[in-house]
Amino acid sequence: MSPALADDGASALVALLVALLAMMLAAVIRLPEEEGPPGQDSRPQPAAATPSQPADPQARAAAAIARAEAVLGQVGGPPWGPASRPPGLIP
Repeated sequence: MSPALADDGASALVALLVALLAMMLAAVIRLPEEEGPPGQDSRPQPAAATPSQPADPQARAAAAIARAEAVLGQVGGPPWGPASRPPGLIP
């Protein structure tokens, strides 16, 4: 790419970015004012957090194990079965 083409491309890119910036500023300035009494927040508030897990660490662990058993559907290993022992391994 020749320097003349690079200069033309750079100036076109700068002009495009300036035009986009001007349009964004115009859109922000034209935003309508929020209606409603001042001091009242109209945005939705998050729901109050309810403890879905037991507070006791041992009960939490038991609940996690029960959920895992329900999801996996089995206890005692992966669905493809136990891994084979490598040759030469002394039990």
